[in-house]
Amino acid sequence: MENILNKKGPLMSNELSRLLEKSEGINYNTASQRVARNKKIQKIKGYFISNLSLCYLEKHVKDGLLFDSLNKAMFENGKKYWYTLNALELHGGIINQVFLECYTNYPIRALKGHLPFEKIIQKFIKSNILNFNKQYYIISPKLKKTNINSLASKTIEVIKGNIISDFGSLTKNIGLISYNTAEPFGEYGKLRWAFKGVSNITGLMQGNKPIFYFS
Repeated sequence: MENILNKKGPLMSNELSRLLEKSEGINYNTASQRVARNKKIQKIKGYFISNLSLCYLEKHVKDGLLFDSLNKAMFENGKKYWYTLNALELHGGIINQVFLECYTNYPIRALKGHLPFEKIIQKFIKSNILNFNKQYYIISPKLKKTNINSLASKTIEVIKGNIISDFGSLTKNIGLISYNTAEPFGEYGKLRWAFKGVSNITGLMQGNKPIFYFS
C-alpha cells in the first residue's frame, strides 16, 4: 500500500483497494479490509459517499499534494463538503464566516435532514482541514501552505459589501423589492443569503402572496 501511494500520490480507499487487488492477486473485499485496517497510512474520513476515505502518506503533506487531492476527492465523492474548500480556495485561503455561510449550502439554523453550518465547519476544524480565529476561516497550513494576506482579504470584503449595498439600492429604486424589506446577509429558508428582499411584482408573486427575492 505504501509503495502504491508513493508512486500514485493520495488515493481514495476504493482506488487503493483496486490497485492492491491487482498487485497482490487477492479479491477486492480482502484488499479493502487491508486498507481499512492499515495503521501506517493516513486517512481522511467522514466526508465521502459509501464510507470512503482519502488515503495518503505524511510525505504528501510536505510535498503539498494533499490539498489538491482532497479538493478533487470531495468534488467527486463528497460534493456538499467541497463547497467549503472551493470557497476558501477562491478567496486565497481565508474567508469571513458570514461570507462562507453564503457560499456554502448549509443551513444556519436547524433544518430537518440537513447538518447545520456550525456542525459541518466544526468537523472541518477537528479534522485539521480548517482553522478559525473567531471571525475568519483559514485553510490549515498543514493542508496547504498559502501566503495569507489579511489586508487584501479585508479590502475585498469592503468591495463586496459595497456591491451588495449598491445592488440593494438599485432593486429598491426600480421597485423590484419593497423599499423597507432590503436586508444584506439576511436569512431565509434557514439559509444565509448575501441579500434578500420582498418582491410584489406580479410575475414574481405566488398567487396573491409576495415572494422573497434573493441574491
